Amino acid sequence: MNFSHIHSKYRSPVPARPEQGRDARGPQRELYPTGLVNAAFLFSLITIFILTGCVTTGGGASSQAQPGGPSFETITPKAFAGKNEVLIGGFKVTFITQQKGTRVNRGSFLGGGGGMARASANVVLDGISPQLMQSITDTAYERFVAGLQKEGYTVRSRDLLKDNAAFQAVKTEASPFETSEPMPAFKAEGQIFAPSGQVLRLMAWQGAGLEGFAWSSPEAGFSKASVELGIPVIDVHYLVHFANFDGHSSRSTASISVDQGIAVLQSSQIGITSGYGGTFSTDQGRLILGTPITVGDSFATIEKQEESALNKAGQVLAVGVAVLLGGGTRSLDTFVYRSDPEKYQAAVLAALDRANQGFVARMVSLR
Repeated sequence: MNFSHIHSKYRSPVPARPEQGRDARGPQRELYPTGLVNAAFLFSLITIFILTGCVTTGGGASSQAQPGGPSFETITPKAFAGKNEVLIGGFKVTFITQQKGTRVNRGSFLGGGGGMARASANVVLDGISPQLMQSITDTAYERFVAGLQKEGYTVRSRDLLKDNAAFQAVKTEASPFETSEPMPAFKAEGQIFAPSGQVLRLMAWQGAGLEGFAWSSPEAGFSKASVELGIPVIDVHYLVHFANFDGHSSRSTASISVDQGIAVLQSSQIGITSGYGGTFSTDQGRLILGTPITVGDSFATIEKQEESALNKAGQVLAVGVAVLLGGGTRSLDTFVYRSDPEKYQAAVLAALDRANQGFVARMVSLR
């Protein structure tokens, strides 16, 4: 199975310091499409095949978490070198709560294949309160700070930022913040949380769209604060998903399957700034998660709710479902994940713990 529905890594450097006679341009952006592939993140499916009225089911063994440690893309490694004290300017956890996945077959080029088949699935997280998400965020933040301190970092008090005009000028949002695009080109419903007592300062790629340009951007505010305080400022953003899509399209069919499992998604990242950006600057760096960090523990039952004229009653499934459709047909089903809050919390914290440990270990290796 894979997370190919999430396919962007986004990096937006802070603009360079304006120079005499040169234009100060806004943040330069590059979009790096990737496929979030996680072959080890498998659940045996209780499968429903729908093809000319034929339905079959079957069961299998439980899945295992991804073996080994996470991988990272490192942008400007020198930005992390020699840094022994930091200020945490932002710590954010985005919880995905709903998403639609689609596979489409448009028939063969020569007109065969029976027309277009479209298989879509809408997944919805149910039973998890905002209070629980806040508690998870607070715990992950505390453990991240403790992990840095354990490795010899001095984590300076955020009180230093209260009187910094550049940092305070960055636009803020109340936590939690609802988003329909947690990352560029990634459409899903989600809520972004900051630790209790903190507001959100969202970068352009963190679910709020572009917030200001050049020297009015959040990135510039973080950089200016780090220069004025003489302390590197870091920003952390984790994306947490609860579902997995898979499927294929062929000449005559389209299929999609959904499954459960917690993942800290690829493109979760940590940025660090100790100065202004530019072509030759080494003052800004970024660590981007290269592969999802997954925990395969079961935390929900999946209720399939068919959206059709027959208005069939929902069917409760123990693990997951798949739908296979022939040409000229289409399907849109909603799968509600009836979640056990304690199991969900345990699985998410296990994934975030591994993310924290991986990111801190990578920072230490670059220090």
